[in-house]
Amino acid sequence: MKRILIADRNGQLGNRLFLFAHFIAIGMKTGRRVVNPLFDEFSGFFECAFRNHYDGLHVSSRIGPRGIASSACMSEPTGRSRI
Repeated sequence: MKRILIADRNGQLGNRLFLFAHFIAIGMKTGRRVVNPLFDEFSGFFECAFRNHYDGLHVSSRIGPRGIASSACMSEPTGRSRI
């Protein structure tokens, strides 16, 4: 599966949400996986990003040690807040 990698920090939270949402829509329309590792710094504010689980969409906000993470839930929250 081809991927769309967002690799540039553009703006703050609002701008990144807007950009991420558009790329998710493009990925859904074209059948590509969207990877946005730069959104990980805000993942503490969003449960799906924190758990790297996007409800079946081909989206990831992390890059794991073996390459691109899958869209499945990779880990359970640790109970400590990242905020």
